[in-house]
Amino acid sequence: MLEKLMSDEEKIQRAIEISQRRNKNYSNTRIERMNINNKKDFKLFKRMILQIIICLLIYTIFYLITTSNYIFSNDIIKQTSAILNYDINFNSLYNDSLNYVRNLMDRWKQEEDNSQAENNNELTNNIIEEKDNSINAENKEPEINITQMEEDAKEIKEKYSFIKPVNGIITSGFGQREVTSSVMSSDHKGIDIAANEGTNIQAATNGQVEEADKNSEYGNYIKIKQDNLLTVYAHCKKIKVNKGDKVKSGDVIATVGSTGNSTGPHLHFEIRLSNRYINPSMIIQF
Repeated sequence: MLEKLMSDEEKIQRAIEISQRRNKNYSNTRIERMNINNKKDFKLFKRMILQIIICLLIYTIFYLITTSNYIFSNDIIKQTSAILNYDINFNSLYNDSLNYVRNLMDRWKQEEDNSQAENNNELTNNIIEEKDNSINAENKEPEINITQMEEDAKEIKEKYSFIKPVNGIITSGFGQREVTSSVMSSDHKGIDIAANEGTNIQAATNGQVEEADKNSEYGNYIKIKQDNLLTVYAHCKKIKVNKGDKVKSGDVIATVGSTGNSTGPHLHFEIRLSNRYINPSMIIQF
């Protein structure tokens, strides 16, 4: 139907195109066949060359073996024979190796045992030392910190005898105290013994009257000295001794009063050793 519509020139042109297309396809197919044949020929050529090289190598090796004595020279043959003929006692070699390993293991074990023994000895010594220290600490008498006042009190009790200067109630002890009046001091250097006014005051120990006087603080007071020991009796109502008098323990030296800085009838009593104050309650049992 399409060919009927085409002109003569178009038909001729179409025939030419079909012919050219067929020629082109034929040419391509031929070229492809030629390429395939060329590849096959090249593979065969490579295989042939490889076979020739292998044959040459085999021939060369065979030629060297048959024409040269270097590889199997007499020296090499002799040395090889000597090695092969050498009598190796494998059993002895095994035993020697085994003995060496055993000796090495024994040495390591001995060193480890020695180290363990040293550690055990050190631990035992430490335990024994700690035990000894513990026993010594238990047997050791505890250290007692003795104050100067305690040493002074001990010395006084060893050298001198004392009695109570007056019978009464202790209303203020030795040392720090709460101040409740303007006439009181916070640091009390003695003890206060309350008693009825006019009650006799006795010398607590032997000695000589160093002072028998009065002042604003103590009121009427007496100081009796023996060696480096001093006793003080203050706030007295009446003094019955004079300076320089020698007195004995128990002698009446004054009466209870409330003179000086006093809140009521009582005896202020002090004990001093080398001008150091001592709590009278550490010397006398009140």
